Amino acid sequence: MKIGVIVPYYTPDRHTQELFERCEASIDDRFEKIFVDSNKLGKGVSFSRNYGLDIAARMDLDYITFMDADDVMLPEAYDNLRGAIREFKQAQIIQLNHKRRKPDGTVWTKFFNTDRVFTVPNLPSLWMVVWNKVYKADLIEGIRFKPGLRHGEDELFNLRCLAKARKIHCSSMFHMMHCFDNPESLSKIVDMDDLIAEQRELLEFVVDYSDDRVMCEIVRQRQAELWENCVYKATFSKDGTK
Repeated sequence: MKIGVIVPYYTPDRHTQELFERCEASIDDRFEKIFVDSNKLGKGVSFSRNYGLDIAARMDLDYITFMDADDVMLPEAYDNLRGAIREFKQAQIIQLNHKRRKPDGTVWTKFFNTDRVFTVPNLPSLWMVVWNKVYKADLIEGIRFKPGLRHGEDELFNLRCLAKARKIHCSSMFHMMHCFDNPESLSKIVDMDDLIAEQRELLEFVVDYSDDRVMCEIVRQRQAELWENCVYKATFSKDGTK
């Protein structure tokens, strides 16, 4: 079984370089590693992930997972991923649990997943991110991230995957340490234009999948959640529009 991990990295300073080196060192050598240097590409994370997916398509992989360059894989990650894949043999998308690390080094565990299957539109917590999942390689063949989208690129990717897979298998096992010690992470820097672009892409998804009422309902629910999200409220308040 070949599992590829795609890691885009951008290292404009020594701090982010050290975070990437920590990430790189944490990945088990049994993974097929695909590191994408965004410094050289000069593009955003979506373009870099797509570049990594193009490389993965030539590697005859069975499964693909993603990782942010400031996160850390747990030592048991590879074995737990393989275990989850063996447990859910027919699954096309498997979501695992993760631990979280604060800037002061404090680590805490929150169980988001139990061993069960979620069908659309009843999705599990954190369904919209890609770094807590492993995907069947043939599922995401032809599916790509939206270049230029700075916020919500994960959820649009997952919506397209869910339109095909129709379900997420959740495993209670852990594989990732999601870290919050990079304040310059793109996921933490957004403005009003980024959020409007996210909403526009969700609306375009509804147009593209107008015949799929279940997927359109997922988007409707997601849009309602986003307007109540603290990032949305803080951003629009900061910009003086609320």
